[in-house]
Amino acid sequence: MIAKIRKYLLILFVVLPLAKAYSDDFELGIRAYNDSIYGISLKYLSKFLEEAGESDIERKIIAQFTMSRIYVQTGRIREACPLVDTILKRKSILQQNGIYDSALLMKVQCTAFLSGIREAFELLEHQGSEKSKNDLWRHKISIVRFLAEVKDDAVIDEVITLYRDEMDSKAESLLYLMKVEYLLRKDRAHEALSLLTEKIEKEMDAVKSDPSLFSFYSSLKGDAFYKTLDYASAIAFYQKSLEAGDPYYLDKALLDYKLGLAYWKKGDASSSLKILKEFLEKNDNRKEVNSAASVLSQIYIELKEYDMARETLLQYLDPDIKDRDYFKALYWMGEACYRQGQYGDAMKAYNDMLASGDGEVVALASYGKAWVHYKSGEYDLAKTAFDDLAKQSLAADMLLSVKLAQANLSYLTGNYEECRDTLQKLIEEGRNVDRDKIFYKIGMCYLSLGDYAEAIASFQKAAEKEGSQIQEKSLYKIAQAYFLQGEYEEAIMNYKVLNERFPQGPLYYKSYLEIGHAYYNLFRYGEAIDTYRFIIENAKKDYYRTKATYFLGWCYYLLGKESDTVKIFRSYLKDFPNSNLSPDIQFWLGEYFFNKKQYTESLKEYRQLVERYPDCSLVDDAFFWGAKASQKLGDAATSLSLLDSLVTKYAKSDLIPDAYLDKSDIYSGRKEYDKALLALEEVIQKYPESYLYYDSLIKKARLLKITGKINEAELLYEDVLQRLQKEKKTVSPDWIWEAAVVNKEANKNDEAVEKLLLLIYGNNSPEMFKKSILLAKDILVQEGRLEDAEILLNKLLNEGKNINRISIRREIRKLQLKINERNNQS
Repeated sequence: MIAKIRKYLLILFVVLPLAKAYSDDFELGIRAYNDSIYGISLKYLSKFLEEAGESDIERKIIAQFTMSRIYVQTGRIREACPLVDTILKRKSILQQNGIYDSALLMKVQCTAFLSGIREAFELLEHQGSEKSKNDLWRHKISIVRFLAEVKDDAVIDEVITLYRDEMDSKAESLLYLMKVEYLLRKDRAHEALSLLTEKIEKEMDAVKSDPSLFSFYSSLKGDAFYKTLDYASAIAFYQKSLEAGDPYYLDKALLDYKLGLAYWKKGDASSSLKILKEFLEKNDNRKEVNSAASVLSQIYIELKEYDMARETLLQYLDPDIKDRDYFKALYWMGEACYRQGQYGDAMKAYNDMLASGDGEVVALASYGKAWVHYKSGEYDLAKTAFDDLAKQSLAADMLLSVKLAQANLSYLTGNYEECRDTLQKLIEEGRNVDRDKIFYKIGMCYLSLGDYAEAIASFQKAAEKEGSQIQEKSLYKIAQAYFLQGEYEEAIMNYKVLNERFPQGPLYYKSYLEIGHAYYNLFRYGEAIDTYRFIIENAKKDYYRTKATYFLGWCYYLLGKESDTVKIFRSYLKDFPNSNLSPDIQFWLGEYFFNKKQYTESLKEYRQLVERYPDCSLVDDAFFWGAKASQKLGDAATSLSLLDSLVTKYAKSDLIPDAYLDKSDIYSGRKEYDKALLALEEVIQKYPESYLYYDSLIKKARLLKITGKINEAELLYEDVLQRLQKEKKTVSPDWIWEAAVVNKEANKNDEAVEKLLLLIYGNNSPEMFKKSILLAKDILVQEGRLEDAEILLNKLLNEGKNINRISIRREIRKLQLKINERNNQS
C-alpha cells in the first residue's frame, strides 16, 4: 500500500505538472491501471482519447482495451461492450500487442451478459475451434463463473443441464464447485457443504486427479467451514489447497489471507500474525489490505502492543479507498488509542467512521464514542450514547455489552435501583450472560442501598459457581454485609469459611483484617490482637501489615496500655514511614503528649510531622497545636513563629481565625495591645462567618477597655449584644457582665443595671448571681435607690449559695439605717 500511495502521489504532484516534458495522458492512464487506481486511469485515458489524432491509432486501441478491462473488472459490462466491439475491428494491432485473446474473452463475457450462455458458448467455439476440448471447456467454465458472479447461479444449473453429455467428470465437478463458490458468496454455507457432500465428494477421484481442481475444492471446503465457525477444519482444508500446488482457479494471495483469518478466529494469534504480515508485505495493493490490516491490528491489541496496532493501520490503510473495510479498520485504530488512554485520538477515529454512512459502521463508531465518554468520566454523555445504541438493531453481543454498560453507568452515578433492575431483566430474558457476575453486581447494588438481606441472597447465588474468582469475591461480600449490619459474629464465621475455601487467595489477609475489626467492634481486644499479630507476622503486602499494626496499637490503648500503644506507633513510623496512616499516627503522638502535659515531647512530635509529611492535610493542625504546646512552655516567641507559619503558608486552613485569636492573646499577655488589636481585626474583617467572629469582637472590646477607650468599648459591647439578640443567638453571661461593667465605667448606670438584672433573674451560676447583685447594689446606692438595693440584698440572702450571710445582713442593716435617716430628714 505504501508503494501504491507513493506512485499515486508521484502521479498527482510530480508527473502531472511535468507531463509534457516526461509523458502524456496515455502513459499516465496505463500506469494508474497497473497500480489498480482505476478512477485515475479512466480519467486520463478518456482525456487521451478525446485529444488523440488519427495517426495514434495503436495507442487509442490499447487505451480502449484498458478501459474495457476496467469496466469488466468493476462490473460495468454494458459500458465495456461497445468498446470491445470497436477494438476487435483492429485484430492485427491487438495481436501485435498480445491482447487479442483477452479481447475475445471480453467479447464472450459481454455476449454472455447481454444475450445468454448459448450465444456466448457458440461464439467461444467459433473463436476457439483450434483449441482442445479440455481447453475449450476451461474457457467456457470461466465464462460461466463470470456470469454467475455478475448475475446469479442459475446459469450454472443451465449449463449442466444443456451440456452434461459434452462434459467429462472434471468439467462437471468444476461447475458444481463454482456453484458452491456462489452459495458461499451469498452466505449460504450450509447449502454449500451439502452440495460438496452430495455431488463433489462422490466424484473425488476425478477431483483428486487434477491438482488445480483439488486445490479449488479444498479452498471452498475451507470457506464453508469458516462460515460455519469450524475454524480448525477451515485451516486444515486451506492448507490442503495450498499444498496441492496448482491454484489455477484460485487467488493464492487471497487463500493466504483467509488462512490468516482462520487462525485468528481459532485463537492462534501468533500463526495469524505471521501469515497476515507476510500477506501485507507482498500484496499491499489488494482490496483485502484494509481487512488484513484491521485483523493484524486486533492481534496487536490482544497482545497489548498498541503502538504496533496503530503503526500497522497507518501503514496500510489507504484513505483514497474508503470502503467498508477501511471504516471498520478505523474502529481498531480508535480501540488502540482508547487502550492507551489517548481518548482524543480515539474519538477522532470514531468520528471519521461516521462519514461512511453505513448503519453497522456508524453503530460501531457510536459504540466506541460511548466508551470514550465512559472512560473519560463523562457519564451523562456516555449514558445518552448507550441509551441511543440500545434502541438500534445491533448484533447480540454488542447489544448485551451496551446493556451491561448502561447498568454500570447507573451504578457509577448512584442509581443503584436502576442498575439492579437492568441486570435482573437481563437474567429474566435468558440473555447469554455470566450469571455469577450479574448476581454479584446486583448484590453490590443492594449493598449500596443498605438492603443487606437481599445483598446476601444475591451474593449467595453468585457464589454457586465453584472455584471462580467471583465465588471468592461473593463469599467476601456476604461476610462484609453481615459486618456492615453489625452482626459481627456472623461476619467472623463467614470470613473464616472464605479463608478455608480459598486458602492464600487474594482476599485471604483482607478477610483476616476484617475478622480483627469484628473482634475490635465486639470489644474482644485480646482476640483482635491475636488476629492483627497473625497478619503482621505472615502477610507479605505492606497494606495489610500497616492496617493491622495501626489497629493493634489502638487495641492496647483501649485496654489502658498506653505505653504499649506509643511503642507500637513509634515502631510503625520507623517501619512504614511512607504509609498514608503515618501522618495520623505522628499527629496522634503529639496530641497524646499534649494531653499528658508533656509539652516538650508534644512539640517535638508536631515538628516531626511538619518535616516528614509537609504535604499532608494535618500540617496546619501541627503548626497550630505546636504553637499551643509552646505557649504552655512559656515560649511566646516560638508560638508566634509557628502561628505566623500557619497563617502565611496555609491561608485556606480553617484554623486561621483560631491562629489570629491565639496571636492576639499572646500579644495581650505581653501588653502589646496594638498588635493584639491588629490580630483581632484580621478575624473581624476577613472571617465574619467564623464561629470566632463574636469572640473576636468581645476581645477587642476588652482591649479597648484595658487601653482606656471606655466609650469605644461600651459602644462595641452594645453593638455585639444587640446583634446577637437580633440573630437569636445565645449570649454568654460573662459578656453581659463585662458589658454592664463598661456601662458603669461610662456612667451609663441605667444600662448597667438593666444588664445586671438580666443576669440576676436568669438561670446563671451562683457566683454570677452573687456578683451581679452586689454590683447592681453599688450602682443603685450610688443612684440613691436604697430600697431597690435592699430588695436585691434580701434576694441574695434568701437565694444565694456559698455566701457570707452575716456580712450580707450587716449590709442590709446599713441600708435600712440610711433609708430611715433619709425619711426622717424629709
